[in-house]
Amino acid sequence: EMSIRDSLRGWFQEEGYGVEVAASGREALDKITLRQFDVFLLDIRMAGMDGLELQHRVRESSPDAAVIVITAHGSVDVAVDVMRAGAVDFIEKPFSADRLVVTLKNALRRQNLEEFVDMHRREHFHGFVGASLPMQTVYHIIDSAAASKATVFITGESGTGKEVCAQAIHDASPRHDKPFVALNCAAIPRDLMESEIFGHVKGSFTGADRDRPGVFESVRGGTVFLDEIGDLPPAVQGQLLRVLQEGEIRRVGESFSRKVDVRMVAATHRNLDQMVAEGSFRQDLFSRLKVAGVSLPPLRQRDQDILLLADHFLAVCGGASVAPRLSRRARRRLLTHPWPGNIRELRNVLEVAATLAGDGEIDMQHLDLPERPRRFEGSYHQQLEAFRKELISRALAA
Repeated sequence: EMSIRDSLRGWFQEEGYGVEVAASGREALDKITLRQFDVFLLDIRMAGMDGLELQHRVRESSPDAAVIVITAHGSVDVAVDVMRAGAVDFIEKPFSADRLVVTLKNALRRQNLEEFVDMHRREHFHGFVGASLPMQTVYHIIDSAAASKATVFITGESGTGKEVCAQAIHDASPRHDKPFVALNCAAIPRDLMESEIFGHVKGSFTGADRDRPGVFESVRGGTVFLDEIGDLPPAVQGQLLRVLQEGEIRRVGESFSRKVDVRMVAATHRNLDQMVAEGSFRQDLFSRLKVAGVSLPPLRQRDQDILLLADHFLAVCGGASVAPRLSRRARRRLLTHPWPGNIRELRNVLEVAATLAGDGEIDMQHLDLPERPRRFEGSYHQQLEAFRKELISRALAA
């Protein structure tokens, strides 16, 4: 309607926007061919081409533009149709100028945010694969931590990629051209741990037939990654604190200290706060470790990345020239599995599936994913709510 078009033009021009108006869908399409627009404000009920059809045509020519739909004939069905077609908002007549201007500003803010996220979204980052928001946060923290000299403490469940994270910190740091050494503290016998980390001199214990530098000396300006640091015995914890405070180590059996230039990254899947409270881990060491922290999300919190990771693993496993493909049923099954073993479990399942499928498509029978009952904890109502969310998540994935 002409009166509404004139009012809209006046309201938006007062807010500083450039405005074009059109009396019909056909006229609107003609104007689209002449210039680009950031926002489209469409009426639903129009003669000739209705607003829903015009919206589809607008999306084809201007996929990045925001669409706001106005109608006096609002209903749930109409709202669902226009939002499904890509509209960012739906407003009913009669409306106020303030309401409409706020809607427009919100649409533009959302548009700018989406452009910013798309511009900065990374699917691959120093060995990581993932485009989800939790992983974008991790990438940003790694960028910040890598540029500093601070000790970095990585937490996360088993299989979430803590060593990949440590390697990424090293690769993105000024020390990237120096050695990177990873040491799993849980895999070293306790009586050899001190020697492995700090070194020893000849004759300091049975079997020490020569001087041997430890990990901190051997990296020479690089990065040491101590995985499962919660398994360190108290004596080694004290010496590790000396490395962080003074930059010095002392080999087993030696009476003097040596200066070392090393960046330390540590990780654990254990609760160090609880260990500190129990007295099995030093409070002062824990305080020095968590200067900069990275928390890796479990795979169940980054559903968006599951199929991206699956395609990546299938492309690299087996070295085949053509990567195995997942059937639609198999892809749905991957999305509904809780993945308690996280990325490591996903990779193992896909490697087995690719072997079983051979040159064919990977289907349900190739996935070693038995249905396991999910444990729900808490009160009766908390468990009921958790189960309800699980059912909704599975329905959405399907």
